[in-house]
Amino acid sequence: MTSMDSNTIRKALDTLNALLKRNSQTLEMLVVGGTHMCLIQGSRDATFDIDVFCPTPAKLQDYCRLVRQIYPELPYDWINTDSAVYVTAQIKEDALVMDQYSNLTIYTPTDQAMLALKVTSGRMAKDKPDLQDAAFLIRKLGITTPHEIEHWVKIYTPLMMYKFSRNDEFIKQALQLAK
Repeated sequence: MTSMDSNTIRKALDTLNALLKRNSQTLEMLVVGGTHMCLIQGSRDATFDIDVFCPTPAKLQDYCRLVRQIYPELPYDWINTDSAVYVTAQIKEDALVMDQYSNLTIYTPTDQAMLALKVTSGRMAKDKPDLQDAAFLIRKLGITTPHEIEHWVKIYTPLMMYKFSRNDEFIKQALQLAK
């Protein structure tokens, strides 16, 4: 799987904005996951895709196909809208503007919301950096107990998803790694 560094991500987003502008279109999206960790936190060098929530996903996908025609080195699925299922109204309400282009507005979740998303996904596989991302956010936020993490997960995660994805082992390992 091809990864994208911050320069590649920015180049793709710049191109997406240019295409939108050329067609007098606007777009808003909320960027989560590895892109947040690369561009906002600076805690890692690359990510495999740009995980987004977009109110108009079909429009986003259409433009992303055009961007990939310009930059065929981008991964086939460089934009991933599957993460939208994790994005709650509270995450959207608390989101911050990451970048404001002429025709593209990119939002990002708060650090607390991003931690909740990482814990909810709870992937501990070596090729998935969720555990390291969670540990980074735990350190940054000064969190020291599972209770503090669960507090944010309950605020930012859909209740049914929280009940089914609760991962005490992930939280334990992330806290240990954060030390």
